Amino acid sequence: MDVKGYLVGGFPRPASLIKSLREHMKGRKSLAELDAEIHEAVEEVVRLQKDSGLYYVFDGQLTWDDLFRPITTCLTNVQIDGLARWFDNNFFYKKPVFNSSDVKLKNKLEEKYHFPRILAGLRMKAVFPEPYTMAAMSESENTYKLAYRLAEAIAELGKGIHDLAQLQLTAPYLVFKKPSRNDVEIAKECVRIVRNSVGCELMLHFPFGPASSVLPHALDFKVDVLGFDMYKTPLRDLENYDFGGVKVYLGLLDGRNTLVEKLDALKELVHKAAELLDAAEIHVGPSCELSLLPYEQAVEKVRRLGQLVKAAGG
Repeated sequence: MDVKGYLVGGFPRPASLIKSLREHMKGRKSLAELDAEIHEAVEEVVRLQKDSGLYYVFDGQLTWDDLFRPITTCLTNVQIDGLARWFDNNFFYKKPVFNSSDVKLKNKLEEKYHFPRILAGLRMKAVFPEPYTMAAMSESENTYKLAYRLAEAIAELGKGIHDLAQLQLTAPYLVFKKPSRNDVEIAKECVRIVRNSVGCELMLHFPFGPASSVLPHALDFKVDVLGFDMYKTPLRDLENYDFGGVKVYLGLLDGRNTLVEKLDALKELVHKAAELLDAAEIHVGPSCELSLLPYEQAVEKVRRLGQLVKAAGG
């Protein structure tokens, strides 16, 4: 059985990088010195994924303060104002405030947010917010209109990344609480806009909520991979759906708990999923971004994921 493993969100910063960022803010470290340390940290996160045998590799978003802020630097008619809780985590994001729903892309992602040279020659992955999730978690005059504009901008950002193997859209807003049918339809159209622009594999991931909030509607989204948080979704809640040609990603490693899962238990879950689910492929990894954990525990989770991919594929 061929099982692919990879990450689905940002990686925590090592303590040394956190210290250097603070020193730079206080004027004790130059920008050139800080940039060199950032690149070194990104290279280490990429090396960890490679050495662990992960199928897709990404830069870990070590310079992203939250999932939305780097995107907003590319857009018109937006400012950042105030902190809001990142779902039921003890983490916060700075809320984008859109002065108008007439939002356009003004530039590509800044180099400090993207490291293609470090990822050259690898199956490169990028993680962006699902457009409706970003619109709903921002302030604007019209959430639905904003979602469409964000979809167009995110589609262009994804299209602009050369040699991208997988683009992930992260959609926690669609499962944290049950969305209305209209919300789902708007989100579906936004994903379609992205699908029509990017030529790589497209993944839609639903962390922080149960799959039952969005199934069966999620089966109509035009994506290649559907990802679920298996700490919110019992496997039995997936087995009665016909996934057909869609690949299913199972978030089996808890991205919000430092305890490292037992390999035998993980392997058993993967084999059981392969038997029960009518899916094109089974992919595995963390339930959400690992940036919610301390750096050392996140490293151990990635190593365990690598062990799982090797064991389950044997």
